[in-house]
Amino acid sequence: WDIYLHRFFLVWIMPSNHVTHTIFFASVIFCMLKCLLLPNAIEFYVSLAYHNDDLSRTLISWTFAKFVSATLVVCFTLYVSWRRVFRRFTNRPWMDPNVTERNRLPVTSSNIRFFVDETMAREAACRPELVATADFEQTSRNKYGLINDLAPNVWNMDSCDWSFTLKSSVENALALVQQKESAPATWQPMPVPSNWTMDESVPDNPIYTNIRFPFPCVPPFVPDQNPTGVYRLKFDLPEKWRHQNSDDEYVIIFHGVESALFLYCNNKSVGYSQDSRLPASFDLTPYLKQTGNTVHAVVCRWSDGSYLEDQDQWWMAGIHRSVEIVRRSVRMDIDDIRVQSDMDGHLAVCIDLRKGMGRCTRKIQVSLYDDTQTSARGCFNAGEMVWSASD
Repeated sequence: WDIYLHRFFLVWIMPSNHVTHTIFFASVIFCMLKCLLLPNAIEFYVSLAYHNDDLSRTLISWTFAKFVSATLVVCFTLYVSWRRVFRRFTNRPWMDPNVTERNRLPVTSSNIRFFVDETMAREAACRPELVATADFEQTSRNKYGLINDLAPNVWNMDSCDWSFTLKSSVENALALVQQKESAPATWQPMPVPSNWTMDESVPDNPIYTNIRFPFPCVPPFVPDQNPTGVYRLKFDLPEKWRHQNSDDEYVIIFHGVESALFLYCNNKSVGYSQDSRLPASFDLTPYLKQTGNTVHAVVCRWSDGSYLEDQDQWWMAGIHRSVEIVRRSVRMDIDDIRVQSDMDGHLAVCIDLRKGMGRCTRKIQVSLYDDTQTSARGCFNAGEMVWSASD
């Protein structure tokens, strides 16, 4: 009823607020009672008072005819509302408030990164960026000369050869990925992370709004003409990963996509996610091959989440943060870490272990170091161990 009353009439009859809706529906009900039911009821009771059977039968016939007519009008209205409102939710998760994800993994504190030794872990804690392995062939360094390859189980895919094409609607973009579109697409290189709205070769521009929405404000709906970008990446697993345990798991992480994301791997649907500022993780293990993989990321510019993310801002679109693949060995049992401290100097570390382990026989050690970060780029001076505990 909320959808029918507030959405259908808001879109197609009265683009106004809820107070006006109340007045409008009250007036409609009053007119229906006055014009349809009350006159016939009064005449019917008058005819009964004067025992006029012919007049009673005539009034009953007219009342029944008007009732049938009103029923047909109501049925027609319901049909139109279903066609234009309710049906818009069918297979359209980007406009369905009940769907914010499909097959997305729970968000963890840091999407666990495993380091070769303790020194690398302490160095990574001082870095302003998410550390990962960008080049498996040789040890790579960033522009400051610091080692990049601190987390060998994480592959940063920002430097890969991403291709991009823009479609006018989400349906057209999904048809392209699902190979239902006959017309060939024109692909162009696109850096990741970036916003396609900042690329001069893409016919879509950034939009600035303050109190107005850049599209008709009818929650949770967004326009059918919804600019949608399709990112494509063809890749092989790194050579060092191909010879690892076959039971290893692979998770792809999109650290920021605006505003909704459909993910496909090797022409198979992997999942869906909304939230422009939180990471979206998906399990790629059932879909990946050693070589010859293709990933498609279908990014919708507008979704029902756009209403919640609206503020005094520039509206952008695209994969605006890094993309990574994390390889998890079957021996890596830690799923999440939470650290809490209080003003009295107490420190609590909560560790979630992987489900299905049965009785835990692992030993966990936690250490706190007094390291000093000496620059914004990530340089640090190693300090002494302040506290350590094991369980």
